[in-house]
Amino acid sequence: SKYLNTEIRFLTLVDSQRRKRHDISVLRKYSSLSASSNSGGDMNELSKNSIRKDQISKKSHEPQKSVLREPPKRARFSSQNHNARDDARRNNRNENPATPSPFLTSQKHLSPRRFTPLHHSRSGASNTSKNVSLGGGPSRRIYPGRSADSSPESMKFFRTLFQGDTATAFAYVEKGSYKPSESDLNEILTVLCRARRLTLAMSVINEAHKWNLMPPTSVKTGTIVIDVYGKARLLTRAFETYEQMMNHGIEPNAITYNALISACARSVNAQLAFRLFAVMRARGVRADKFTYGALIDACAKAGLVEHAFQIANVMSRSGIEKDQTVYSALIDACGRCGAVNRAFLVFEEMKRAGVFPNLVTFAVLIDCCGDALMPDLAFEVFREIKHWNLKPNVIAYTSLIDACAKYGWPERAELVFDDMIKSGIIPNDVTFGALIDAWIRVDDYDRALDVLEAMVKFQCRPSARLLNALISLTHSGRLFKNMFRVLLVMQQFEMWPPAKNYAPIIEDLAIFSREIAISNQESNGVLAEDENTTGESHRTLTMSPLDYGIWLSRLGLSNYVHEKFPFGSSIKHLADAAEFCGEAEKAREIHQIIEYCDGLGSASTL
Repeated sequence: SKYLNTEIRFLTLVDSQRRKRHDISVLRKYSSLSASSNSGGDMNELSKNSIRKDQISKKSHEPQKSVLREPPKRARFSSQNHNARDDARRNNRNENPATPSPFLTSQKHLSPRRFTPLHHSRSGASNTSKNVSLGGGPSRRIYPGRSADSSPESMKFFRTLFQGDTATAFAYVEKGSYKPSESDLNEILTVLCRARRLTLAMSVINEAHKWNLMPPTSVKTGTIVIDVYGKARLLTRAFETYEQMMNHGIEPNAITYNALISACARSVNAQLAFRLFAVMRARGVRADKFTYGALIDACAKAGLVEHAFQIANVMSRSGIEKDQTVYSALIDACGRCGAVNRAFLVFEEMKRAGVFPNLVTFAVLIDCCGDALMPDLAFEVFREIKHWNLKPNVIAYTSLIDACAKYGWPERAELVFDDMIKSGIIPNDVTFGALIDAWIRVDDYDRALDVLEAMVKFQCRPSARLLNALISLTHSGRLFKNMFRVLLVMQQFEMWPPAKNYAPIIEDLAIFSREIAISNQESNGVLAEDENTTGESHRTLTMSPLDYGIWLSRLGLSNYVHEKFPFGSSIKHLADAAEFCGEAEKAREIHQIIEYCDGLGSASTL
């Protein structure tokens, strides 16, 4: 509010002075015209200057229309005024849309001074393409160097690739319908890396060897490939790419070393990051703010708080100003060691230095409060986001849900999730994972699996790590019904458990089938009720635990074609459960699988 009031007073003073200067200039104009008309004496001198009486009056009134008009009042700096100003400037740039505008930002601050947020990653790669259409294929605005009349083969290649149909996309190249260039490879990997589609990006890198585009032949391609491997936490492959660049005589630049140091930070290897920094300085490559930010991030993830602050001091002595990324990394370092007070001191220093916090900074602060089991303080930080004219995003909401989960507040976490949905923000798999963790911490597996089944409605694909963890928890707790609910969700997303868990899962399904049969024998109609509660949100699925066990057994046979079949006894338990339930056809089908397994022997192959 102090900044706002001071700026309003200053602008009022500037506007008044501008009006005075305009009035003085117009008065001088009028005085010069009147003096020339009075001191001229006759029309001859006026004719010498080719000025007529009507021209004098016309010219005397022209400045009145252009100069004496009241200048537009400078309005208060609010989000609406910022949006109007940005829209006006954006419309003025329609003639040259390729020129990036420094005002195209989603952040709006209370102070009228514009701080352009950093859209650069810590590795130094700039985010220049924001119009990404990953659902229906790449947008042409993704590729600024590509002409509008691109060949249909190239557009078909990009469309099928970004839809995830790699076999069809790579077939276009094998047939010779389209030949990707090095710039095409760079653009594809950049877009996939920003969208966090790292598996697809690595498949493109592997296929690029057939296109004679790998190993990289330029520093740009090598840096992008290193960045992909670093974000996938494949540190060995990142350094293999670095060695290939050195063997081909490609000299790495600062951005390459930044990507390598960031890869070390993601793999929690601070020692290797400092060695790279020493190699970088020995080769005469100048470190920039992204280099120091990546080093601080490596120290933060390794728990080296004092080293992180020492690097920040070296950065300041080098004349490099600390930005939002550096301050956020320092706050993260304090939060990982439990120094919440020090984290807030860094936050205050950040504001005193004139660096406006962004959503990442607030999310890191909320994480600090959550790790220290201070959910009330986390809610205060969350409320402060709106005081800075920022709109909370999915990262901020997820951090707040995680803070509630760690403190044992699943109800509050559910309320935060509902507020997130009402705000129009779509949750991701990490958000659902934090909410599931909140209910599991209080041993409410039914509510946790309700959240898991809600992911189907939101079309949010759960991670394999989350599903395998839920299967392990339900198996160890002998919660057979809940485990079957997890398996049904996996079937919805066409996923299956790892092969090493086939045997215990089949045995649990056999036990669960026996429990359903026993409950059905005790009271009529309980079986139907239990089946409805078993797959409450999957009524379209007619698969029973026995059906799933049979399907999993066949899937195990296909996975162990050339290996020893390890779970024949589990299938026998499933057959006994089918006979106990009175399912003669299913028991006969399971016995056929057992006979087939006995025919294979212990080490025979199909």
